[in-house]
Amino acid sequence: MEDSSTKYIRKTSDGMYNVEKWIDGHTVYFGRFSSLLNAQKYRDFLVEHDWDLKYRKVRPRRPNNTELRYISYHKVDDYYRIQKVIDNHMTYFSSCKTLEEAIHERDFWESIDWDMDLLDLY
Repeated sequence: MEDSSTKYIRKTSDGMYNVEKWIDGHTVYFGRFSSLLNAQKYRDFLVEHDWDLKYRKVRPRRPNNTELRYISYHKVDDYYRIQKVIDNHMTYFSSCKTLEEAIHERDFWESIDWDMDLLDLY
């Protein structure tokens, strides 16, 4: 049984403490701390704020090339853009805050063969 004082906190092999939570089918990393006390304080803050992703202390992981197909990340604005070259010019389809949202959006556009006219059906 998990101790409530360490719930959502994982001690790493190098003695650090990661604050993590299982959200929408995967582990979301919120931050890394050198002491258990600091990790607990941050975890409590996250609980009070309903685990809002805007409070993550790290940027999302770097995606691999397959995940980035038709997706570009804009570091300054911290968003992902779905884009594709159509008829020799870049066409922008949407922007998303997370990589997971961008992949889902890109997969949708691929499923309708990038045809904007089909949007009225959805």
